[in-house]
Order: sequence, then structure tokens, then C-alpha cells
Amino acid sequence: METRRLHYFLAMVECGSISRAAAQLRLAQPALSQQLAVLESEMQAQLLTRSAKGVSPTQAGLALYRHARVLLRHLEQVQAEVQQLAGAYGVPFSVGFPLSTAALLSMPLLAEVRRRYPNIRLQILEDLSGSLAAMMRNDRLDLAVLFENQQTADLRMQPLWTEELFLVVPPRAAVATTVELHEVANFDLVLPSAKNGSRLVLEAALAREGLPPRIVAELDSIPTLKAAVAEGIGYTVLPWAAVYDDVRSSRLKVVSITGQGFTRTVSLCMSRTLLPTPATECVARVIQAMAARLIKGGASRGMGPPAVRKE
Repeated sequence: METRRLHYFLAMVECGSISRAAAQLRLAQPALSQQLAVLESEMQAQLLTRSAKGVSPTQAGLALYRHARVLLRHLEQVQAEVQQLAGAYGVPFSVGFPLSTAALLSMPLLAEVRRRYPNIRLQILEDLSGSLAAMMRNDRLDLAVLFENQQTADLRMQPLWTEELFLVVPPRAAVATTVELHEVANFDLVLPSAKNGSRLVLEAALAREGLPPRIVAELDSIPTLKAAVAEGIGYTVLPWAAVYDDVRSSRLKVVSITGQGFTRTVSLCMSRTLLPTPATECVARVIQAMAARLIKGGASRGMGPPAVRKE
């Protein structure tokens, strides 16, 4: 079996269409179909079913998809480790950051890794925490900074810090410096979509009190979300890291929410299936050191050391 056929198969499953996969891979559709036929012959099983909507994997296809993704990721990892140990430049290493923490970590990490490990070529992805968690499960990222919640319960996590979530309002909003949870339920809210970590925290806290949020818009862009708050369309909930520049420039202000449930643990997420490489250990140490400096420096409001876990 050739590994390129596995790459082709992954593309067909993920695109849900042989024609779309062929366009993505820059192959002729008949040639890609032929590669699928060869792979099915090698596997002695039907891997995809065709319909008017495209293609979908059979049970055998799903099993091959899971194993092929891990196998190919292992091969990429082996190549990257060998290249790094041989002193090669441009060894790729991928790190994912949630949108609300990217401004705090992305550029400092890039600068520090570039200074200390110039042979590592960082690939930084900023996305919703739920999307990053799914990518970690599929071994599409080497590391990610994520929030500990139901989306990450099955991932390997190393706590970095805890952070408070604030109600974010326009600077002239007639809101006290602290609000009760039931008051938050009465505000018009602009929130990210359901996969976002801060929204999960808010909805869980409100659900415990039997209070539904009054959501007037869903916006997955942090800049657009903050612009909507500044325009008075609604309030939102974010950590200090996502709004500190706006607060300092008096474009927004933050309000503390009283009661339990408005803090979350930010953790470094590592793969459970891939062995750590030298690059993994190098980048992880940099992120952990950055987190320690942020906590010690006290510049980030509402940030503190993670709770000690009981064994």
C-alpha cells in the first residue's frame, strides 16, 4: 500500500465528494476514482458509498480513516524529529490557540521559539476551542492551548492558569462594577457560537440557575464581537486577555460577575496517541514558561495559578 493513497482517501472522506477531493488534490476525478478502487482492492473491502449528495465512509472506511490519520501523522512526526535532530531548518510544528487567548500568546511564542529554536517552523492556528479540540483528537495539531470542559475531557491536559470571565460592556453602560448572575440573563448578549469556551462557561452557569441567556447575535470573530459591544448591540463574556487593549483605550469596560462558575482552567493539550518529540518538549517548555511569567507579572486581571490536582 502506498501512503499517497491514504492521503487521497482522507481527502475524499473529509470533502465528502470525490470531485471536490480531486479539485483539492489537483488530480483528475477518474484518476482519483481509480486510486480508490486500488485501495479497496488492497483492503478487500468497500470503503465509500456513493449517493446523490457525494460519498460517505462505510464502517470499514471509518476504521481505515481513523487508523490512516494516526499512521500518517506518525510518519510526519518521525520525519520532523529526524530532521530536527539532523539540524535541518524549517521543521514544521503546529500549535493551536483559542481566539480569546491568541493575542496573549501567539506573537510571544513565535518570537521566543524563533530565538531559541530557529530550526522549528511554527504553524500557528487560531480558531474556536471546540474546533481545536477536534483537531487534537484527530492528531492534526502537535499542541494546543485549550480550556478544561466537557469538550476536552478525553484529551491529555496540563493546567497552565485559571482565568476569570468578565461581562464586557460599552464604556458608558449603566452597569455597576459587579453584577449578579440573574442580571446577566436579563441583558441582550452577543456571543460566539456554541463551540466557544467562554459561551460554554456562561451557559453552564446560567443552566444551574434555570436561566436561559438572551442571545441576540452569534459572532465567531473576536474583533467583530467587541465591535458589536462597543456599538451597543449587546454585552458579551470574555477573559481579560481578549479585551485588555480595548479597556485601556476606554473603548470597552469589564464587569465582574459574582458567584461561582465564572472562572476556567486554561491548559496545554497534548496528543494521547503520538509520542512527544524533541520539538514538542521544546515548544511546551516555552509555553509553560510564558504562562508562569504571566501569572507572576500580575498584568492580566483575573489570572491566577491553576488549582493543585489531587492524585
